[in-house]
Amino acid sequence: MDAPDREIVRLRDDRWVDSLPSQRRFQVSPDARILAYTRPDTQALELVRRDGRVATIAHVGEQDIRISPDGKVLAAGRWVQGLPIITRVDLQSFEASTWAELPNPSWIEFCADGLVVLHSEQLGGDSCLTLLPWSGAPQRLAQVTWGLSRFTVAKAGNRIVYFHRGDIYAIERPGAEPEKIGRVEGGIVQNAEMSPDGRTVAFTPGRGLYVIEGAGPVTLAGPTEENVHSIWFSRDGTALAWGSRDRAVWRKNGEKRTLAGVDAPIVAMRFLQASPGLIVTRGNQVQRWSPERDEVETITTLDDEGRDLIGADVFDGGIVLWTATPWQDAGLRPRL
Repeated sequence: MDAPDREIVRLRDDRWVDSLPSQRRFQVSPDARILAYTRPDTQALELVRRDGRVATIAHVGEQDIRISPDGKVLAAGRWVQGLPIITRVDLQSFEASTWAELPNPSWIEFCADGLVVLHSEQLGGDSCLTLLPWSGAPQRLAQVTWGLSRFTVAKAGNRIVYFHRGDIYAIERPGAEPEKIGRVEGGIVQNAEMSPDGRTVAFTPGRGLYVIEGAGPVTLAGPTEENVHSIWFSRDGTALAWGSRDRAVWRKNGEKRTLAGVDAPIVAMRFLQASPGLIVTRGNQVQRWSPERDEVETITTLDDEGRDLIGADVFDGGIVLWTATPWQDAGLRPRL
């Protein structure tokens, strides 16, 4: 592959370095039929559907976006006329409506009951978790002093786990009181995922991969010197995968497979949405990794010394590539 068939967007963005979650730049729906990507040059969210229909949602910028597990709804944080709102988009009709006005939203996740939002009452104020149910008024789930860094939810259930200054709390269902279930040292948790049924939680404070199984203790699943950048569960929840620049790890029912990144660093990884296996960005290649068959297939290679691959996914039978100029060049210019 010498060049992409079509360049969706070209832009310059040298503000975020590696801290911008890839989910805020582009996402693919569970059936791989809708691509959502943000444009910092216009602050808009673009939606492209397999049938060719396109929609634009203005005023999204670098706010969080998320597609529901059933692929029917997209939620996005927006600033409209100075007001922070959560917008709900029907992905069949592309109709957008205001779901709620919540101050300073910073992270959103879908659970079976609706959308859970992490926000604060005011800048530097208390951290709050609020449920936006599919219908009805917002419901406050938790409110703590500043320092709630991240939360994760059961996509097929209603369990919520959040991380507050090293302590780990679980809310077993909306309306239940938070219960402390563990503690982790070594930094602020910024990346976490939960299995769809809520039984297993995986997270990292930056280095090391930690897991809580059921009501068990916090256990270390990867070496503490490992800088973990990706954590995912498969859609059925039976497999857990995580990745660092040195390796990607997959585990299922006690079985573990490892994909080394020594010669070609692993910079991104996701489970494929509409088919088995994982899509791995490894050096200048996009690969399909099938751990259960212990197979690695190179899907495409980016033959361009002026650009680095920093992410990829499958959309409409093709590959979406996120690339950037190397850091020694003048700034970051991601392109889809």
